[in-house]
Amino acid sequence: MSDVVAPRRSTRERRESAAVKENDAWVDARGGRATIEAVKRESRAVEIERRARKRLGIIDDRDEAWGAMGATPGRGWDAAREAWVQCDAPGCARWRRVPRCVGDALGRTGSGFTCADGRDGRFNSCARAQEATDREIDAILDESVRADEEAKAASKREVINERTRMAQKRKRMAFLEERHRKGEIDLREDGTYTVLVPKKVKNGERWIMIKRKRKKALQK
Repeated sequence: MSDVVAPRRSTRERRESAAVKENDAWVDARGGRATIEAVKRESRAVEIERRARKRLGIIDDRDEAWGAMGATPGRGWDAAREAWVQCDAPGCARWRRVPRCVGDALGRTGSGFTCADGRDGRFNSCARAQEATDREIDAILDESVRADEEAKAASKREVINERTRMAQKRKRMAFLEERHRKGEIDLREDGTYTVLVPKKVKNGERWIMIKRKRKKALQK
């Protein structure tokens, strides 16, 4: 029976994985109770991950990803679109380059991998040399981790800014709806409103009553 194979990870990724496991164990010890705030954080994390993958150009379809993989290992942000997995055939243990979606799937399912499973004809046999040295692969993985972090940071800023604007719009609308309920304004479905409470202004020697112009409730 083949051993369980997971994609090769950098030292930083291994530390982060250990921290996540400790946190999961703490949550389980509390009975697995999820608060609304925890659900919101998880939802935000999922959205950040989705946007980061899109920003990096990671392809989720296996056939398309294999077809798009370059002839040489990607560097920088391109490195984040690939993964390195170890052949678990007896006496091999070589590291092979695969699309990121393939490496992610192997990590989730714990399925075995052999050189023959690869689609690059230059390296789909245990008799063929490793595409890069272990030191080169480690350097590529470090670049991949940095690219992941940069993409996630940019996506996090984007998500937080969007949600902040949405919260401000909801707060503004709640304020206008309260004024509408009190009869101070006429709030329409299209987001415009007219102030109903008259305002006195002085025009020469006499006082007149005016109404303010219709205004937009929210700015897009």
